[in-house]
Amino acid sequence: MMDNEDELPRREEADPGSSMESPVQPSGSGREWWRGAALLLVVGILFLSSILSLRSKPNRQSHETAQLSLNSTLQSRQAYAVRNFYLSRTQQELSRRSAYESLEKLIQQTSSPTYVRRLAILKRSLNDPTWRETLIQLRQLPRTRSPYDLDRELSLWNQVLGYRRLDPSTVPALREQVRTMRLGWYEHLALENLYLNARMNRQAEAAASAANRSLILLTILAILGLGAILIGVLLNILLLIYLLRRKRYPNLFAGLISPPAPLPRTQSNTLYNAFLLFLICFAAIRLLIPLLVVSGLPGDLRLKITPVVNALLNILAISIAVGIPLLYLRRMHPRVGMTWADSGFRCRSLGLEIAWGVAGYLIALPLLIATSLLSSWLFRGVDTPLNPVVTEMASSPGSLLALLIFFQAVVLAPVTEEIMFRGIFYQGLLGRMSRTMALILCSAVFAILHPQLPLGFLGIFTLGMVFNLLFALRGSLIAPILAHAINNGAVFVMLTIVMGS
Repeated sequence: MMDNEDELPRREEADPGSSMESPVQPSGSGREWWRGAALLLVVGILFLSSILSLRSKPNRQSHETAQLSLNSTLQSRQAYAVRNFYLSRTQQELSRRSAYESLEKLIQQTSSPTYVRRLAILKRSLNDPTWRETLIQLRQLPRTRSPYDLDRELSLWNQVLGYRRLDPSTVPALREQVRTMRLGWYEHLALENLYLNARMNRQAEAAASAANRSLILLTILAILGLGAILIGVLLNILLLIYLLRRKRYPNLFAGLISPPAPLPRTQSNTLYNAFLLFLICFAAIRLLIPLLVVSGLPGDLRLKITPVVNALLNILAISIAVGIPLLYLRRMHPRVGMTWADSGFRCRSLGLEIAWGVAGYLIALPLLIATSLLSSWLFRGVDTPLNPVVTEMASSPGSLLALLIFFQAVVLAPVTEEIMFRGIFYQGLLGRMSRTMALILCSAVFAILHPQLPLGFLGIFTLGMVFNLLFALRGSLIAPILAHAINNGAVFVMLTIVMGS
């Protein structure tokens, strides 16, 4: 759908140049107040439904469990990594106690045998003799299996984690039983003990190396992130210097900036209507699907809505909510004299767009961190839910779910959100207000419709402003889509390393 356009002859005479301000075009009708009212109404409904849903008791428990799961995994890796470091006994004890407490809270909250197994495995790897008492808690959980199955599992763990020497020929069968329990990172610790009991030292070293590898990867990711932050700070300083001295060098970036031309009122109204249609479809899907699932499906079918099925439903819902407005625009384009290029579907130089996208993300990164720290101070003590994607990854790690979340977060969300917010909503606002007000309003709505409120508002608003500026300076969706994808991709990689095995 990208059009290579070197000129926009239809409205060249209306382009005010590269200035970020443009006069508000006179309204063709005094009865257009309904568009603003409709926008406020739908955004308000979406905001309230999101707040009520995320703060409901089941969802709050899910978010708390996901947060504890993330913390416990990080703390367990740290405790395991420092077991051979030359640290004081007090420091090592503090490290392991933090991991123990997080896992014990998870056991209390969820009554899940998975966290009992993880705690017992961690204790055994840290040479804590209370691991056997921890495993006995499996008998105290709500009864979901027969006593015979519990006895078989306890016998399995006595072989895997115990101190009795094993015949190497029994290892493959025991290893497969361990792998069926979906232990994630803790699987490496269990297999290390299994191999040590069978005197398979080479395999034990490989399992220990795999257990430490993710911590090494997180360290590398942190170093790369620090480097990106430093580059971003430098770019922000250079940008500030340019803004202070741009009168001396007015044409310095003349060949790099190609802002979109303002649209006539009829065309901007068409884009504005398309965005309202998107919000209405999105609100209808968000409100109706849960009602249908809760009241329209039998209980046994509701239980079959796994995180994978839920991710597929989310992808389908987003596709429908975006597809309907795009079909509307396709029908309206000939009537109002528009093309897809008016909404940013154009590319004059792919290499230049990629450079703008990468630079935009680097500039946004230190600003995102600064606003996030400010939000943490302003909203300290205020409960803020995690993004539902994080909750899904923490509650049900798996390759298929990770692949679907990657597509949803790193591909689908950047493309659809940049099309709707930058290419359509921002362009639709330009016909009724200045560029600066359009940037602020578009970014504010973008932030409000995200679930990480109130703590995440300033950070998401900052990202929205950067994405908007990329579009306003280039007139193409490629740069903001790329910057958006890099941001989501970095978060996804970190979560995958933390939650994966």
